[in-house]
Amino acid sequence: MLARVTEIAASAGLDYHFDRTHPTNTILAHELIHFAKSKGRQGEMNERLSDAYFQRGEHIGRIPNLVEIAVELGFDRDEVEVALTEHRHLDEVKADFARATELGIQSIPFFVVDGRYGVSGAQDTGAFLQALQQVDAERAAAPTTEAVSR
Repeated sequence: MLARVTEIAASAGLDYHFDRTHPTNTILAHELIHFAKSKGRQGEMNERLSDAYFQRGEHIGRIPNLVEIAVELGFDRDEVEVALTEHRHLDEVKADFARATELGIQSIPFFVVDGRYGVSGAQDTGAFLQALQQVDAERAAAPTTEAVSR
């Protein structure tokens, strides 16, 4: 499985190093993502944490490491440390996990498209394209609000 993920990552220009990873509980990293989301910067944080874990071999399960990552992106050190120490975004993370359970998600990566379709595991771009085309086709076929009100 790791070889497949590494191959797909390489085809997208990513250099994954699973030999450097630190398997860990990622709850704190998810809290940091929600912190960044509250600042309108979730995508940027997702990218940096992915890079930290898969390419750089950084430990993303410890508050000091996560604070340094956030500071590197320009976030306020004290604000991040307090948010993680006091678990200010833990309820949001728990809600995400509950939703994942409802959707039957049992592994990562897992991508939810339009809140209805799932793409499980490391897939090539064709799998994502197919899910997006399905959503587009369904939206095009759906009656418009104007047509429904007539």
